[in-house]
Amino acid sequence: MIQGKNINLRLMRKDDLEDYVMKTNNTDSPGAFYPLVVWTQTETEKLFNEHGFFGESSGRLLITTKEDEMIGFVSYFKGSPYLNGYELGYKIFEPKDHGKGYTTEAVKLFTSFLFEHRPISRLQICMIDGHVGSARVAEKAGYAYEGLMRDVAYHRGEIISNRLYSITRPEVLTLNEMIESL
Repeated sequence: MIQGKNINLRLMRKDDLEDYVMKTNNTDSPGAFYPLVVWTQTETEKLFNEHGFFGESSGRLLITTKEDEMIGFVSYFKGSPYLNGYELGYKIFEPKDHGKGYTTEAVKLFTSFLFEHRPISRLQICMIDGHVGSARVAEKAGYAYEGLMRDVAYHRGEIISNRLYSITRPEVLTLNEMIESL
């Protein structure tokens, strides 16, 4: 477990799976920018049994309150085979938990953790152009805006462009330094 100031990051446990599937599949809470994703209980259990949602090419940690209430997740995945790093994704499940700094803290901690434990040179975050909250998270977490990736995907009936942010190894605090800075 990675203990932050206001949140913790931890691996998913088998007893989290049902709640995780319910929260991930809640079509009332994804917001306008998060893709509508449906995870079946069977598919989720299969992935969990393969690598506990934490493998070499992808993984996720739950974002929990200090009382261990699951409020979201932060994830990494191999976006491009030539990239010496990962792309990050994140989600806070309920609107009542938005705007409290939980995601920024999670991204800061997870960024330091990944650089400390993986031989990578770069992490990046892509978000739909116009997603002001996600852009603020990336910027507050130390990621630099690199540019606009035009017409990258089809999202809810429209072709969208993504904003690309990145951070490199020399720009990142160690995990202990990050925890102390929160």
